[in-house]
Amino acid sequence: MRWFRRPAVRSSRRPSRATASVVCALEPRTLLSALTISIDVPETTVPQGGTLAFDTVVTGGSGSYERTSWVRRIDQPWWRRAEPPTASLDGAVAIGSAEPGRYRLLVGVTDTDAPESRPVYASAVFDVLPGESLSIEAMQPVLRRGETLAVAATLQGIDAGEVDWFARTKSGLWQTITPTAQPDGSLLFDVSEQPAALHMLFAGVRDAGGGWAHYQTIDFDIRENAADLQARLLDGYLADDLYEDDLAYDAVNVLMVPMHAAFAEASVDGDLSRVQPYADLFDRWLAAGGTYAENRVIRSQWTYLATRFLAESHDLAAATGQPSIAPAGLFEHLAGSVESLWQQEEAWAYHRDSFAGGIAERTVWRLALTDPTHSYQRAFLDEDFFTFAAAADLARVGRSLATTPLHQSALEAAALAGVDVLRAESFVGPDGRWHFQPGAWAEHPDYVYAGHTVAAADMPPAPIADIGWDTGHAHRMPLWFRSLRDGAADPADAAFMQSTLDAFESHFFANVLVEPTGETDNYRTTNYLSGDNGLYRYNYRNRAGRDELPFRYEPNEVSGVLVFGWWSFFDTDRSAALFESIQRRFALDAATLADYIGPDSPRVQHPILQDGAVFTNGLAELMTMRAARRWS
Repeated sequence: MRWFRRPAVRSSRRPSRATASVVCALEPRTLLSALTISIDVPETTVPQGGTLAFDTVVTGGSGSYERTSWVRRIDQPWWRRAEPPTASLDGAVAIGSAEPGRYRLLVGVTDTDAPESRPVYASAVFDVLPGESLSIEAMQPVLRRGETLAVAATLQGIDAGEVDWFARTKSGLWQTITPTAQPDGSLLFDVSEQPAALHMLFAGVRDAGGGWAHYQTIDFDIRENAADLQARLLDGYLADDLYEDDLAYDAVNVLMVPMHAAFAEASVDGDLSRVQPYADLFDRWLAAGGTYAENRVIRSQWTYLATRFLAESHDLAAATGQPSIAPAGLFEHLAGSVESLWQQEEAWAYHRDSFAGGIAERTVWRLALTDPTHSYQRAFLDEDFFTFAAAADLARVGRSLATTPLHQSALEAAALAGVDVLRAESFVGPDGRWHFQPGAWAEHPDYVYAGHTVAAADMPPAPIADIGWDTGHAHRMPLWFRSLRDGAADPADAAFMQSTLDAFESHFFANVLVEPTGETDNYRTTNYLSGDNGLYRYNYRNRAGRDELPFRYEPNEVSGVLVFGWWSFFDTDRSAALFESIQRRFALDAATLADYIGPDSPRVQHPILQDGAVFTNGLAELMTMRAARRWS
């Protein structure tokens, strides 16, 4: 047995590591002073935050003692003083926030009336167990009315039956609510009857006196569901004459995804009331003369909304065996207009005379142009692709009719031209990026400042040689490409269009989509399809900006088109998941809202769209909710 060396002066210093290792062998022990010590620990387990009680039994000596205690975790070398010296032999050690594990208590006793006597020591082992704790977290903090709240609950040292649960709106009264335990350990709360509002959930465990020993509250948001938003916003919007010049451009952006969702749901349950408002809209348009906007882009855009309605009506009728809900005469009216655009009406062009042979002649010229005076003379426009895609929709429907339509050959030619343009002008580069006419827009006034990311007065142009389309126009591409795929007469063309969609989808998620940076943030896109994110439309048509500088879109300020949902027509699991995530992140934080709204639009807009209202009144939520799906 090794003896402790007598200190020259009484000290409260902790025993050394070597000393601690020797002490472990002395339970109980008798020293030369005839002083003996033992420790009685009634409970050798103690919860975090609790207290270890012990009694020290000392015999021998003068009867006047001084006691000091130390504690250390078994797997660590260092002792810590548990308390100052005391004349009391029975004692307690406050565990506090000590981590769970096995610990050793060391108690030393000195005979105060025999200062030359050696101290004696005894030790005991005890375990610190995890203390009681309660933690809850909403697994999906933003719900739609009618959904169930899922909560992850972590209970430490607490039985689930001991927890009381209450819920309320922020301004309401607490009401008891009972969870249903799930196999994965989560808890489900039925809040389906609760109103759209910000809510609170309370979990608490009472102490012996009836107070709250442990508790936590969390917030969760119940927002309007799709039916609520449809009734509040879209039904009235659809009842307006949206084909009028000032409204048609925005109407196509807003209606495309909800219309497709209505058809998708009607094809499952056969409920034509879902799609009847769209039939009524086009019926009113035809009754009013079926006139088009003078602006060719708006005309081609409205035409495409109508051909998508017609194609979906055709598919629904085939799936359900019910007659098509498309108004009589709609096919002929649209087919005649598309053929006229394709090969009869003059088609304008940059820096040269118009083409008498329409878009068809202009398409051939662009594909053959190798030395343009301006880069953007080669650039294909949204007007072109709206026409290609509308022709593909109509050509597909026309093939199924009993009598070959009068305009069928022109429709087939225009649809095929869209595929040919993509064969000639799109490719996947060595870096894996999908490209369409890189650099064609580089010298255009809207694009020529793309190399700048910060606006200043009187800036020099900073073109980017391989700039892509701006994402504000390119977000229609997935649906255009689907129309060209589905309308292809040749299976090889359909396969090419699917491979183009696949390559484009990969490029979008890798290089265009900007992930959120925080819980309150939302998704954005770069300003350009090439992944560049500089200024767009700097000094556009000499308009004034939001400050002393010219009009412009700053980095990420074309992102607002995300909420229209057209990117969902990639029709992949991750495009569906993207819009599910976007719709769960409403309401938008201030930074996201600023990027989505961007600079003020000079266009006359419907009241539910004016001044960025679309992003705050629930309409953007509805469109993203409807886009959170697979279309096939």
